[in-house]
Amino acid sequence: MLKLERFFSTGIQINLVNITYNSIDLSSEDSNFNIHCQDSLKTKLNGDRSLSAFFTRKVFLDPKALFELSVTYEAVMDIDEDSKDEINDIDFDKEISENGEDILMILASKCSLLISQITSASGQNPIITPPNFINETK
Repeated sequence: MLKLERFFSTGIQINLVNITYNSIDLSSEDSNFNIHCQDSLKTKLNGDRSLSAFFTRKVFLDPKALFELSVTYEAVMDIDEDSKDEINDIDFDKEISENGEDILMILASKCSLLISQITSASGQNPIITPPNFINETK
């Protein structure tokens, strides 16, 4: 297990990258839906200056109805000068997914807040998703 903190300078810059909301006409008379929530994480090295971690949360219903929603945030972390020679050999997708609870909680809570606000603003009860990384929940 890597200590992620040793690779980065202090501070994280958080940026909203994308929101996609697609309204879907309700054609089914079935009012029983399962809510699905899926998270994904992708990282990208920005040269030897910084690492970007892109966290995406998708929320949708099964059967397909009402809406599909996706929110993506980016965390930009400056790479520590002493770690620049080591960073190319690290699978940051895996390391942050398994050991980056602090980063993931920040990104997941921001996504959760936006998802609840967007679903509320679209005339529905707000859907409040967990403030942590999840693969799928119903």
